[in-house]
Amino acid sequence: MLAVSLSIVCAIVLLSNDMRHLRSLLYKLGLEPTVEMRPQAPAQSEQQHAAPTILKQVPRRLISAPSTDPAGSFIRSWRLDGKAMCSALREAGIEMTEWRNAELSNTGTRECFFQHTWNESGDKRSVFYLVRGNAAGTISSIRVKLVNPALDAAGHLDKPLVDSLQKILEAAAWQDFEDVMPDIAALREVRREAFGASMTFTREISSKSSFNFIVALKPVAPERVQTEAASHRLWLARPDDDWSYSSGFYQPPAAANP
Repeated sequence: MLAVSLSIVCAIVLLSNDMRHLRSLLYKLGLEPTVEMRPQAPAQSEQQHAAPTILKQVPRRLISAPSTDPAGSFIRSWRLDGKAMCSALREAGIEMTEWRNAELSNTGTRECFFQHTWNESGDKRSVFYLVRGNAAGTISSIRVKLVNPALDAAGHLDKPLVDSLQKILEAAAWQDFEDVMPDIAALREVRREAFGASMTFTREISSKSSFNFIVALKPVAPERVQTEAASHRLWLARPDDDWSYSSGFYQPPAAANP
């Protein structure tokens, strides 16, 4: 009975304190422990106070590749409204009609035009000028059609016709298009596009002696809508001119009475 009691006491002593006494005894006897020493599990109170794992969703914009699409764009508009453009062409010698409702449209389209047909030495010739826009005066397109146009001795377009086309580009004030006039005078086809505007001078497929000159603004793109929505319609006056703003277009101030 005494031996059993002593064995129980020795076992308790050796196994207590995470079996440190047993490992110390085995180390002194030169023996390696054969019992796998497992780390003691943390106390229940420590598990309860452990910080919980928080899952956060990273915004897609932080990990997505940067977009190359512009948020806005340069915008180009007509410097004159439809009525002023018709007046400018009349001043250039083209007998345009008044700016009025389009005859074959009921959608609020406005236009002015000039058409003339004549026979010269048995050749039928005609010219047709058309400025078209909406009820607010915003121009959508300007078209000139030349049928069997007059040519000079070098085979180039007659100077009055060239001057009339030049007048349209000058009134639009799109200077990057104005260098095309030598090609147009030589009856070479031209296609230009920049900042939402386009200019073409092409020969009709059905008639080699008929030409179309068209200047237009393209349909509104989403980036153009964004730019116009974020930009104010009023612009600063140029330092050398006292410009006034009316109906979305630059207009020179009225002359003072003497």
